Amino acid sequence: MTLRHFRILIAVVKFKSITAAAKHLYMSQPAVSLAIKEMEEYYGVKLFDRLSRRLFITAEGIKIYESILSIVKNVDDLYDQMQQGFYPNQIKLGASITYGTNFLPTLLKEYLKINPDINTTIMNSGKLIESVLRHELDLAIIEGPISSDKLISSPIINDKLVVIMNKDHHLAKEKNLKLDHLKDQPFLLREPDSGTRKIIDSAFLTFGFMIEPKIESTSTLALIEAVKANLGISIISKRLLDLIAPNDIISMNIKNVALQRPFTLIYLKNRYMNQSFKDLIKLIMQLETK
Repeated sequence: MTLRHFRILIAVVKFKSITAAAKHLYMSQPAVSLAIKEMEEYYGVKLFDRLSRRLFITAEGIKIYESILSIVKNVDDLYDQMQQGFYPNQIKLGASITYGTNFLPTLLKEYLKINPDINTTIMNSGKLIESVLRHELDLAIIEGPISSDKLISSPIINDKLVVIMNKDHHLAKEKNLKLDHLKDQPFLLREPDSGTRKIIDSAFLTFGFMIEPKIESTSTLALIEAVKANLGISIISKRLLDLIAPNDIISMNIKNVALQRPFTLIYLKNRYMNQSFKDLIKLIMQLETK
């Protein structure tokens, strides 16, 4: 197998089409098909199922694809190193929306003194995990814990979630907010793939409580504005709430329901860690233990 075969497989997985992959690679369609056939014969597995003129990677294909991604990334990194004459300093860091709002500016201010070559991306935790696994990010800080045999994960700081509501909401007068008080309330929550939402769903399911939000949003600020308009109640980070300090909103804890989560640093196992990478990890740990 050659690097050419590997790049062809990556393109076919990306575009789910022999024709589209061939166009992207400036190759003929038969040449791409032959390369996939050669790989299937070499590994003795079927890499794709063909349904309705579309390609769907098989379970065996996924294992080979993930290994190939790592190989190609290492080869590309080596090329960059040889071209530049030293290990490149660029770091691609991802952060969850809550972490990005609360901590990222301080982190970047300190890190830029060490290395100005850093790109940052803020998105929900589910997408961050996928991006790290696809080698699109070097490391990321997500909301909540994660267990993966492909990732190193280290909790760095705890965060608390609180219920927020308009100060004129009828539940605002409750001294001890209970889960039963919330069963008929319209919830305004983050999207299902976010770390915050996963923590909420998991905690509530422990008590047999299923949430069907009235509004779902990728923006916590949008949820806060909806709460200001008294459209329902939400659950957000206490740190974020303290940072924004919105008017007309109060926060409450739910009696006997723990809504806590760690921010977790993740990166791929067995990846090369240049000095810039090590410096960033060290700084993240130092900042969060202050």
